[in-house]
Amino acid sequence: KVTHLHYNSKRDQEIEMSSLENPLKPKSCFLCGVECYKTCEYCNNVSYCKESHRKVHRPGSDCFHFTIAHSSSAGRYMVATQDISALDLILVDEAAVLGPKLQHQPVCLECFEEVGLDTFIPCRMCGLPFCSDKCRLAASRHRAECDYVGRCGQKIGKEELGENSGVLAAVTVIRLLSLKHDQPDLYESIEKLEDNMKDMKLSEDWIIQERIIKFLQERCGITDFSKNDINRALCILKSNGCNLAGFRVRGLFPTFSLINHSCVRNARHIVNSNEGIIEVHAQRDIAAGEEINIRYTTDILETVSTRRKNIKAGWYFDCSCIRCKDKTECGSYTSALSCQICKAGYVLPAKPLQFGSVWECENCGEEMTEDEEEFLYKKMKNSLDRIDASDVKGMEQVLSLAKNILHPNHCLLLGVKQTLFTAYGSAPGLQLQDLTPQHIQRKIKLADELIEVMDKIDPGLTALKGRILYEVDRFKLVMAMKSLQARTISIKEFLFILEQIITELEQAVPWIAGEKVDMVASSLRERMMWLVSVKMLGEGYRMMLNTVMKLPYV
Repeated sequence: KVTHLHYNSKRDQEIEMSSLENPLKPKSCFLCGVECYKTCEYCNNVSYCKESHRKVHRPGSDCFHFTIAHSSSAGRYMVATQDISALDLILVDEAAVLGPKLQHQPVCLECFEEVGLDTFIPCRMCGLPFCSDKCRLAASRHRAECDYVGRCGQKIGKEELGENSGVLAAVTVIRLLSLKHDQPDLYESIEKLEDNMKDMKLSEDWIIQERIIKFLQERCGITDFSKNDINRALCILKSNGCNLAGFRVRGLFPTFSLINHSCVRNARHIVNSNEGIIEVHAQRDIAAGEEINIRYTTDILETVSTRRKNIKAGWYFDCSCIRCKDKTECGSYTSALSCQICKAGYVLPAKPLQFGSVWECENCGEEMTEDEEEFLYKKMKNSLDRIDASDVKGMEQVLSLAKNILHPNHCLLLGVKQTLFTAYGSAPGLQLQDLTPQHIQRKIKLADELIEVMDKIDPGLTALKGRILYEVDRFKLVMAMKSLQARTISIKEFLFILEQIITELEQAVPWIAGEKVDMVASSLRERMMWLVSVKMLGEGYRMMLNTVMKLPYV
């Protein structure tokens, strides 16, 4: 209760009263947006409407620093509620549903390993496949579909398990729709996800969906699910699910599904297929109030035309992220062509967010159509695909000649550089022991060129940059050891180089892992001993580090 306050005006009174916390004033749930009165007592940053939503925010001893916002253009999306540091954990989400994909080879319904039609172990109740008696007896995931399919009295035969028959994908549908009765809160969150059904009806997948409906309603006699229920479940899985277990399985993670896409992401996700868990970590520092986004596509090296068409076909939206709307793609020029008229400029899309946009030279204004750009792209790609991955000389010649047609940073040439980077150290005659200092310097130069572009289109602490550092440091270490042996560098110089290599390796490990790693901050030897214990470095790396540690001055 407020007493003895003097207000100069009605407006002053309104401002003063609004600044006083009213515990009865409703707030919005950070996850679903409904009115609520409970606020997290630990961070005081978010409010929640129910216990299940509180557990999304704070599943253990730490709070996650995000809220879900909404706009007419982007729908629901994730926003940071406070500053988040690179590699910090943003979200852990458990799969609401795991099951076979719409199009697939037959898989075990417990562990999701591929099974042969003539060798799988059938469930004794329904006939659906397992890879072994161990999985059949465990069957922790299999109860819902076994109950439904088993009721019809006719077991599933192997002739029904063809690749696109829809039978195993129907299992995923049953698992999802069964949540309506088994876990209503969870099902409610799934029901709110976008289904894109209007667009899905025009896709080839719709034919398989019709087969699934026929299987469930006619073959199995299931009446609990309507045709619309089944179609919507399949559309939600297609639009919001992600692939697991070597692309054999589709998983649906309800909160993770609310994170939007950007071709220049600020977060990355790591999937644990065995446990059905997904983690989201910051890839770079994220400011409070900034949208948190991931990249839906797996291939970062696509031209703007190809990339936007693939996104449209897979997720039914037009990407307008900072990379897509900038004709230079954040200064990377990864889609740019060399102008064949002026020989000095680069040809770029005049309106990159417009499908079918004319392409024009930024120097002389010469134009070409998008069809002509795509024809040239496909022609070049076909030529490059014919070069063997171990043909170092051929790849070097391509990089020299193709700059007359493509920008040196064009995604096709970046792909060649990636292959060439690996070939120096693995191709016949160019393995680690065969490399000259010139070869190693070339490998380091390729690494620098790749990282320079990646810093523009995929900034932050990425796995790719971590792997490049990991690989380069291996060769730096070999070169330093050879130089020390040849006495072309002193012990002091060797120790200086070694310190740099160990520091870079300590950076590379968490970048590759995608999460913060507890390290030893002590002497150089102790830091090396810690690196030797890191399994991801591989046996060869550990042997080299052990050899270096035997030197008396290390």
